[in-house]
Order: sequence, then C-alpha cells, then structure tokens
Amino acid sequence: MFFLRAVRTKTRLAVLVLGLMAGWVLGQEQSLPASEVGASAGQSHEGTRQWRLPLAVQTPPVGTSHEEMLAYLTTLGERCPEIELEIAGRSVAGREIPVLYLPPRSRWRAEAATVMVFAQQHGDEPSGKEALLMLLDEFCAEPEAWPFPHLNLVLVPSVNPDGGEAHRRRNDRQVDLNRNHAILTEPETRLLRMLFNRYAPQVTLDVHEYGLRSWLRQGLLKDLGEQFDCVSNPAIPAVLLEFARERLLWPTIERARERGVNAHRYLVTQDDPALPVRHSTTDIDDGRNGFGIDCTLSFILEGPNGLWRGDRIWERAKGQLAFVESFLAVCEANHEEIVRVVTKAREERA
Repeated sequence: MFFLRAVRTKTRLAVLVLGLMAGWVLGQEQSLPASEVGASAGQSHEGTRQWRLPLAVQTPPVGTSHEEMLAYLTTLGERCPEIELEIAGRSVAGREIPVLYLPPRSRWRAEAATVMVFAQQHGDEPSGKEALLMLLDEFCAEPEAWPFPHLNLVLVPSVNPDGGEAHRRRNDRQVDLNRNHAILTEPETRLLRMLFNRYAPQVTLDVHEYGLRSWLRQGLLKDLGEQFDCVSNPAIPAVLLEFARERLLWPTIERARERGVNAHRYLVTQDDPALPVRHSTTDIDDGRNGFGIDCTLSFILEGPNGLWRGDRIWERAKGQLAFVESFLAVCEANHEEIVRVVTKAREERA
C-alpha cells in the first residue's frame, strides 16, 4: 500500500513561512554532535584523523561542492587502500567526474555481482551524492566490517557536476541527462554508458530527488518518503521484470522500513494532488530502462528534495544512505541468483 501524506495550511504564504522556520530549525539541529562528527570524520583504528567527510564539518551542513568532493575523494584514494579512485571523464565544462571501485578492480571476485550506483544526474538533486560519500566514509573507517563482500561496486557520486555547482537540473548544454540515454549526445551520459559496457553490471541504481514545491498552490508540501522502482519497459525479458520486482524491489522496501525509513514504490504525481498518479515511465532514454533494456536489473531511487539549496541536506542524505544500504544488503543476499538470471537473459538475447 502506498501512503501519501501532506500538510495543509490556510494559505501558501503560511506554508512558505512554516517551511522557512522548519528549515532554519533543522539547519541549527544539523550542527552535528561530537559523537556523530567523530563517526564521520574518518579516524583510523589508532584514533588519528585521516580524513573528514565534508558535510560532517559544516555548521550547519549546506552541501559538498565539487572541489570539496574531489579533495575528499583524493584523500580517501591515497589513504584507504580498500578503494580505487579513477577520474573517468569530464563534464561539458571540463569538470572531472570521479568513479570509485569497491574493492579495487584488481580484487574483484568473478562470482560476485557487479552493481553500478550513480547519483546527481540532475544537478539540483544533491543528496544522492552526499549519501555515496557517506557510504565511502563508512567503508574506509572500518573496511573489515564491510557487509557486502559478494558485490563489486562501481560508484559515480556526481554525474552532472556542472549542474551541481549551478544548482541546476540540466548540464552545461541545458540537456536533461536523464532523457539522454538513448541518443548519448552528452559526455556525462557517454561516460555512464562506457562504464556499463566496460564492466557489464548486473544491477544499476540511479539516485534522484523529487520536488516538494509543486503542490504549494494548494497549500501542500509533499511527504512521500523514499520512493523506489525497477525496470518497466515491456521489451525487457519478463523473467528480469519479475525478478527485479519480487526479489529485489519489495524486499528492499521492507528492509528499509525495518530501519525506520518511510519507503514506498515510486509513483509520479502531477501539479494538482487531486489528479491521478502513475508509475514511472517505460521510456528507454532514462538511466533506469536505458540500462535495463540491455538485460539489467536496473532501479531508480527518489528521495525528498529541499525547499532551497542545502535545506535539511544531512537528513536527506541519511535517508538516501539508509535506502542504498538496504538495497545493497538485498543484492548481497541474492548475489548468486542475480548473476545467474542476468547472465542467462543476456545469453538468450545475444
């Protein structure tokens, strides 16, 4: 069952005022306690600080810039031998696009499932990037406790760094990257396709955020929690559609709910909440079905955006992180079957 919660006020002005007040309060609360800063500060086992998660040292957290992300990942790459950093390409404006491999590619296991997770195709949706930086921070802080030993991970925290720096949906040529996976005119989507062709991941996850403001005219703010969906194009083999839905999608949602996440299957709403909602598109020009059409178990995650840049960014990133970790845990538990079912589907399609 999908529940949709909203808060109604008497006027749009009241909604905006309440939103501003709530955001200010949350911003103050996001000044992290010392215990949480320590846990996110990248301390070695001897207690000597080796790196600092950028979002964890901001007061209040407002978001990690591209320069801060690159500096942080460079430090991790130098001091955490359990990950591998590659600058795999550049954006339209020439910004570097980093890719992380966990574990390093030389230690990938042939029997493991390969999972590619990418975030911030839309530059004004930064919480997925922050969540992947948090995931890397957790891993490097305690690599021996990593709970996903049967997964080879390819992580792209920020596909659209130009849009990210401008807090803009589209890239520097004003192209929506999540509508570019069929024609591949942009260097950012070509980079993702290059990674896919090179490593043939059995699973992909595209991390997004949805807007809160489309219902403000009705005096409403959306509260849809973390929304999740799988491949849906009818040209994708039925065995993959069913496996994605029954073995990965619903178990991930249930696991996330066990962690206290408000999680549901993804539904697309319209500007008027009284109008019907629908499941996500079946088009193959997006980052889900675009890879799914190549016999891949591909997924999309949509978390709540803020009312303004940096609004509740720590809370938003933590929600995305909890869901991504729930998803990876389900992939870990099903890694053998994932490899088997995808390999068979690709062989039959060839």
